[in-house]
Amino acid sequence: MFLAQPPAVIAADALAMRDRPDSTPDLEGIDVPVLWLHGEEDQLMPIDGARATAEKILGAVFVPIPGGGHMAPMENPKVANDALGEFLKKK
Repeated sequence: MFLAQPPAVIAADALAMRDRPDSTPDLEGIDVPVLWLHGEEDQLMPIDGARATAEKILGAVFVPIPGGGHMAPMENPKVANDALGEFLKKK
Protein backbone atom coordinates (compact mmCIF):
# COMPACT_ATOMS: atom_id res chain seq x y z
CA MET A 1 0.00 0.00 0.00
CA PHE A 2 2.76 2.39 0.95
CA LEU A 3 4.72 1.88 -2.24
CA ALA A 4 1.62 2.50 -4.35
CA GLN A 5 1.46 6.11 -3.14
CA PRO A 6 3.00 8.97 -5.13
CA PRO A 7 6.39 10.05 -3.74
CA ALA A 8 5.07 13.54 -2.96
CA VAL A 9 2.35 12.06 -0.76
CA ILE A 10 4.83 9.87 1.10
CA ALA A 11 7.12 12.86 1.67
CA ALA A 12 4.26 15.07 2.87
CA ASP A 13 3.07 12.36 5.28
CA ALA A 14 6.58 11.94 6.70
CA LEU A 15 6.95 15.68 7.25
CA ALA A 16 3.53 15.93 8.87
CA MET A 17 4.38 13.13 11.30
CA ARG A 18 7.77 14.66 12.08
CA ASP A 19 6.37 18.13 12.67
CA ARG A 20 3.22 17.32 14.64
CA PRO A 21 3.07 18.56 18.23
CA ASP A 22 3.74 16.09 21.02
CA SER A 23 0.40 15.12 22.55
CA THR A 24 1.84 12.84 25.24
CA PRO A 25 0.75 15.20 28.05
CA ASP A 26 -2.85 14.88 26.84
CA LEU A 27 -2.98 11.10 27.21
CA GLU A 28 -3.80 11.11 30.92
CA GLY A 29 -6.91 13.19 30.18
CA ILE A 30 -8.48 10.61 27.88
CA ASP A 31 -11.67 9.41 29.55
CA VAL A 32 -13.15 7.03 26.99
CA PRO A 33 -12.46 3.31 26.63
CA VAL A 34 -9.25 2.68 24.69
CA LEU A 35 -8.14 -0.49 22.97
CA TRP A 36 -4.55 -0.25 21.76
CA LEU A 37 -3.64 -2.97 19.27
CA HIS A 38 0.08 -3.03 18.52
CA GLY A 39 2.23 -5.26 16.35
CA GLU A 40 4.97 -7.08 18.20
CA GLU A 41 7.27 -6.52 15.22
CA ASP A 42 6.48 -2.84 14.58
CA GLN A 43 9.71 -1.18 13.44
CA LEU A 44 8.30 2.37 13.40
CA MET A 45 7.14 2.30 17.02
CA PRO A 46 8.71 -0.59 18.94
CA ILE A 47 6.35 -2.40 21.27
CA ASP A 48 8.03 -1.32 24.51
CA GLY A 49 7.52 2.34 23.66
CA ALA A 50 3.95 1.70 22.58
CA ARG A 51 3.17 -0.13 25.81
CA ALA A 52 4.68 2.71 27.88
CA THR A 53 2.60 5.24 25.96
CA ALA A 54 -0.60 3.22 26.36
CA GLU A 55 0.03 3.00 30.11
CA LYS A 56 -0.39 6.78 30.29
CA ILE A 57 -4.09 6.33 29.37
CA LEU A 58 -6.06 5.31 32.45
CA GLY A 59 -7.72 1.95 31.88
CA ALA A 60 -6.39 1.44 28.36
CA VAL A 61 -6.31 -2.16 27.19
CA PHE A 62 -3.05 -2.97 25.39
CA VAL A 63 -3.02 -6.01 23.12
CA PRO A 64 0.19 -7.10 21.40
CA ILE A 65 -0.43 -8.59 17.95
CA PRO A 66 1.90 -11.52 17.19
CA GLY A 67 3.44 -11.36 13.73
CA GLY A 68 2.18 -7.82 13.28
CA GLY A 69 4.20 -4.83 12.26
CA HIS A 70 2.97 -1.25 11.87
CA MET A 71 -0.22 -2.47 10.16
CA ALA A 72 -0.97 -5.15 12.74
CA PRO A 73 -4.75 -5.46 12.17
CA MET A 74 -4.09 -6.15 8.49
CA GLU A 75 -1.17 -8.46 9.20
CA ASN A 76 -2.94 -10.59 11.81
CA PRO A 77 -6.66 -9.84 11.47
CA LYS A 78 -7.81 -12.84 13.52
CA VAL A 79 -6.05 -11.71 16.69
CA ALA A 80 -7.02 -8.07 16.11
CA ASN A 81 -10.68 -8.92 15.49
CA ASP A 82 -10.84 -11.26 18.48
CA ALA A 83 -9.36 -8.56 20.74
CA LEU A 84 -11.82 -5.98 19.41
CA GLY A 85 -14.75 -8.35 19.97
CA GLU A 86 -13.70 -9.01 23.57
CA PHE A 87 -13.15 -5.32 24.20
CA LEU A 88 -16.59 -4.40 22.88
CA LYS A 89 -18.31 -7.11 24.93
CA LYS A 90 -16.95 -5.52 28.11
CA LYS A 91 -17.97 -1.96 27.23
